[in-house]
Amino acid sequence: MRKIFTYILLFTCATSLAQTVTTSNVSRLVNREEVKNIIGSNDSLIYVLKRHNPTFSASKFEIDVYNKQLNKVSNIPIELPFSDNNANINIKEIFVQNNTPYVYYEADDRAARKITALVYNYAKSASTILGSLSYDKTNRPPSFKVNSDSTGILFVGQPPYEKTSNEIYEISRYSEDLTLLWKEKLELPYTAQNFVLEKIKFYNDNVFILGNTNFEKSFNNPEKFILIRYDNTTKTIKEFELSLTGKWINSATFEVAPNNKLYVGGFYSNDKSFSIAGTFFLSIDLTTNQISEKSIKPFGEQFLSEFLPPRKVKKGGELSSFYFDHFIVKPNGGAIFVAEQYFKSISTYNDIASGFVNYSTIYYYNDIIVVSVDEEGQIEWNKKVAKKQYSVNDYGYFLSYALTYFNDNLYIYFNDHPRNINLPNREQNLRYMNYPQRAIVVQAKINANGDLSYSEVKTEKNNLILRPKLSCRTNDNRLIMPTEKSKLYGLIQIAP
Repeated sequence: MRKIFTYILLFTCATSLAQTVTTSNVSRLVNREEVKNIIGSNDSLIYVLKRHNPTFSASKFEIDVYNKQLNKVSNIPIELPFSDNNANINIKEIFVQNNTPYVYYEADDRAARKITALVYNYAKSASTILGSLSYDKTNRPPSFKVNSDSTGILFVGQPPYEKTSNEIYEISRYSEDLTLLWKEKLELPYTAQNFVLEKIKFYNDNVFILGNTNFEKSFNNPEKFILIRYDNTTKTIKEFELSLTGKWINSATFEVAPNNKLYVGGFYSNDKSFSIAGTFFLSIDLTTNQISEKSIKPFGEQFLSEFLPPRKVKKGGELSSFYFDHFIVKPNGGAIFVAEQYFKSISTYNDIASGFVNYSTIYYYNDIIVVSVDEEGQIEWNKKVAKKQYSVNDYGYFLSYALTYFNDNLYIYFNDHPRNINLPNREQNLRYMNYPQRAIVVQAKINANGDLSYSEVKTEKNNLILRPKLSCRTNDNRLIMPTEKSKLYGLIQIAP
């Protein structure tokens, strides 16, 4: 199942709706080199992580650094000046904070049955131990999670899995220079076998944990989503139950808004399935810990009819294979939900010459739904962004979409079939984008009233293909996306 990527968008209003499109010069990727992600950005610099996969040696990493004008200014090879002969070194994540690269890695000492989590700071040329946990032969190894932002790092360690033991999190909060601020061990009143972690995030001295649990493990008993707040200032734990009477929550997330409220939203089904029938929304006052009344809003028949035949709509049909991607908190309260339809299929054929059966996996990334709710959770509008994409055996390398939100407008970007841009109605004869080399980049714009329009994004160097899954948004509302074709790659920047 796809992961849910959610974030809060903070911005200042732009003075004009006009956008500026900038492209970088192209760089050549050497043999077996690939662009992994945009791992950091600020108002002046952009960091692009690349990985080189030699045939007979370990992977190597490097970071290309670009300025705001998309000129490449430097290259940082990630050479780790450390080794441990008694442990296996596993690089887990490379990220940037305050223009300094960090490498989060784990050292697994199998002889001692112990895993140690560390972060290497390139500014100080030193590693900091975040935590260490032992494991037995019969247990699954411990797991670690790292959250980082401009204020520092949250490190979470989980002891080896024991299904009948309570869920335990060993939480450490570090400053941006990796100074330990506080450390706490939290034991939840749920056993490991009955609690599934969905999301964990920190905000100032608060840690929020979202998970779902089902004590009776009954098919007819809905799972309960639980949101837990730990306040290190007061050393208190507060629990909020997010279950909906008679409904099944199949995806949920949360974000902290500037008004010191925590917004929670997601999609639900009328039965236990992965389909969705509507949205739910609530807010929590972080000063009083008071929760607002949950708002539950089903999709209307008119909206459902854009996806389903009339007979299925009348029978209470729901939308299937949609995954919750983005939860955008609006500056005036309320939120925007964004989900995309994604599924895959496997085809087989017999090779007569060899006698082998060959398998192909086809990845589909289709329509996007956008739902806007107000402060009380009432649906203001919902829209379908019509899109059809598929590819074979590449995990959807050039598929899906990127988005940004500013000045009360939502902008969505994706690779599209060139003939779709001139269709008077995209619902009629919409062609699949399955040949990225001939694709165009399309912008779907939705304004505050829910009005939707499509246009082509043209650049002076429009010969590379968008990789929207790797997009990154800066604090000053610039959207940056890698582009790639054959052995060439570059960046495209869309700024207000």
